[in-house]
Amino acid sequence: MTTNPVRWTDKLRELYGKPPYDPTTVDGFDSAALQSYNAAVREIARDEALPLIDVYDAYCLRDSNAAASLLVDGMHPNDQGHQLVADQLMPVIRRELP
Repeated sequence: MTTNPVRWTDKLRELYGKPPYDPTTVDGFDSAALQSYNAAVREIARDEALPLIDVYDAYCLRDSNAAASLLVDGMHPNDQGHQLVADQLMPVIRRELP
């Protein structure tokens, strides 16, 4: 599974609104490290022929602003965010179970 995206809130800007993060962009808190991690997860899943739950894409594909509405504090999923992850995860679990 990839991580969910992170979006700025006033509190996150107060705590982290400095380099290496860019508080002037909507996804500036999605650091290069997070993007690199998600890229590595995708690559490992592809190379090892493993199922991939791309949570990041599931959040972001809803629409450009949807990710923020699925996060309770800009970082952690709210109930709708958790439901989105469960909706992505359950078919894979069911398919992989004997």
